Amino acid sequence: LISKAVIIDSYPFYSAGMNPAATAEMMVPMAKQTKTMLLNASNEDFEKQQEAGMSMMTATQSRVPQLVDWSMKSDRATFAEVLYELMTTDYRSNLATLNTPTLVLGAWYSAKDYGLTAESVKANFQLQYKFASNVQVEMAPTAYHFIMWDNPEWFMAQIQNFLK
Repeated sequence: LISKAVIIDSYPFYSAGMNPAATAEMMVPMAKQTKTMLLNASNEDFEKQQEAGMSMMTATQSRVPQLVDWSMKSDRATFAEVLYELMTTDYRSNLATLNTPTLVLGAWYSAKDYGLTAESVKANFQLQYKFASNVQVEMAPTAYHFIMWDNPEWFMAQIQNFLK
């Protein structure tokens, strides 16, 4: 029923985005630790963590307070569980059944100071989506995770061109 799909800055296995050798099993201890930390943090500590982390999510710094507010208003147990599942669920092999034309828009710019390049991150996206037939990967020029805020014209042009 779906004729085309757009995926925005998301890997089929989140943990392999940071460590290509990661497996779901090896990520369980870290995911449990992260989940426990999130659940046990005071509201003040959680807010500080979110303030620090959200600066890496958007180059549009005026949006950081909104992201922190959304985090603070979210259900913490759900937040922690989602992050746990994100870290321990590997959908890469499932992509072999994906035939829908798919556009993956990736972001890399927040990691440029750590040695990553658009090319290296694009190669990781392509590796993760290799089992899917008919996937196109494009990298946002200067966006962090929230591509639609950081490179809005580029973002809209990519989607419009893909949907034509």
